[in-house]
Amino acid sequence: MLDILFTGPLPPKPMKGDRFGGPRDGFERKVGRSYFKNCYIEGDVDFIFGSATSVFHQCEIFCLDRSMDVNGYLTAASTPEDTKFGYVFIDCHLTSNAAQTQFI
Repeated sequence: MLDILFTGPLPPKPMKGDRFGGPRDGFERKVGRSYFKNCYIEGDVDFIFGSATSVFHQCEIFCLDRSMDVNGYLTAASTPEDTKFGYVFIDCHLTSNAAQTQFI
């Protein structure tokens, strides 16, 4: 599965090394906010990721079965320390086709 929803920008600096790589590496970071309402988001591992403040309102978030002992995480937020909120989920439904014991 590919990365699904990137709520940029990348964090201020990488945890290791001095570059992230990729086509926008070195460009100005533009911090944004996102609002998602009544949407459907589907993926398998860390499929909602990034450092923007994002509100998910009345969304269905579907985690695909990877047939592994631990199915994975839904998000990989990289919220900066000085930011009050990262990802906010309001009245959302988490659904999956994975066995219940595979969620962390």
